[in-house]
Amino acid sequence: MGLIDFYEIRDFQEQNQQNILNIYQVRNLGSGGPAANVAQTFIDWVLPVLTPIQSNSIARTVIEVQNLGSPFDFASVDSSSHPGTLVGSDLTTLIAATIQFNRTRTDIKNGMKRYACGSESKVAGNLWELSFLTDLQTLGDKIVDQWELAGTPGVKRLEMVIIKRFCSTTPSPPCAGVYRLPDITQDIDANFYAPVTATVRTTVRSQVSRKRLV
Repeated sequence: MGLIDFYEIRDFQEQNQQNILNIYQVRNLGSGGPAANVAQTFIDWVLPVLTPIQSNSIARTVIEVQNLGSPFDFASVDSSSHPGTLVGSDLTTLIAATIQFNRTRTDIKNGMKRYACGSESKVAGNLWELSFLTDLQTLGDKIVDQWELAGTPGVKRLEMVIIKRFCSTTPSPPCAGVYRLPDITQDIDANFYAPVTATVRTTVRSQVSRKRLV
């Protein structure tokens, strides 16, 4: 296994002039690449359970994929045909639903995704409504499963992974700089895990990066 087996997926969205971005790292299970194929697998596997819980005011723009081990394996795929489809009164754009991807080792933190989704009718006080929590759990379970292309069901292409970040400065700790993804194979070896369970946070939360226009 090498760094060339790992990809980053960036799902760009917009809602009411607010930029929204969700990022995933995935591992090629043997027939997942190249990057354009990775993007299509994300579209086929994740979006069918994500777009129904996102407001129809959310537009998708592009899905970018980059191989973490090769500057030559990348793709940018138009995703404008996959907007949100949930009808209802919009929540403010800083509101987010949180899914935790549970760690399988103690030296790397749980994974976390915060999604722009839901509507006013999906909120009960400070909590997500029960049926909406079920939909969120379905999304989390789908993501931690191994991903397939719609055209080849049963062929496992990718799995989502949580990758340890490395401090960009020395000495560390404490880290005086910023954290980075691995950029050599030695950094990725034994420094990632593939979550197998997901936990939905019941409380309505917010995403800090969406508390202002970016």
